[in-house]
Amino acid sequence: MLVESSPAAIVTIDADGNVLLANEAAQHLLAPGGAPLQGQGISSYLPSLETVIKTQPPRSFRTTLQCTGQRNDGEVFLAGVWFSAYGTISGPRLAAVVVDLPEDLRTREDLSLNYLLKNTRILMSAVAHEIRNLCGSVLVVHKNLSRGKKL
Repeated sequence: MLVESSPAAIVTIDADGNVLLANEAAQHLLAPGGAPLQGQGISSYLPSLETVIKTQPPRSFRTTLQCTGQRNDGEVFLAGVWFSAYGTISGPRLAAVVVDLPEDLRTREDLSLNYLLKNTRILMSAVAHEIRNLCGSVLVVHKNLSRGKKL
């Protein structure tokens, strides 16, 4: 009941990267109006998850990631994924909770990148200024030494 009523997409994937179980939210997020997700490969929707299951993580592995997802209509979105890889008699499995990260998070990340780029430009300008000062000093010393008397 909890999985089916969850607003977050929840999927279970087998060792071959095929969806074993998917709740209604997963269907709505990844393939709205499309064929049921069960039996389909996850690689067309969330290739990062197939990579995780194919690398055969340790017996029990839990983490989170942000990756690019793609809906069945080709729309790309930023996905937040919490997953757990575990072993069963039938082989490794991966259970994942997937959410479409909101636009404001993407905007905040873009602003952080712009801030980083701006600060990098300021830093590089300061370094270039100091190098120019040092080169100017070396030039003055060279001219003064070249005017001096030879011993």
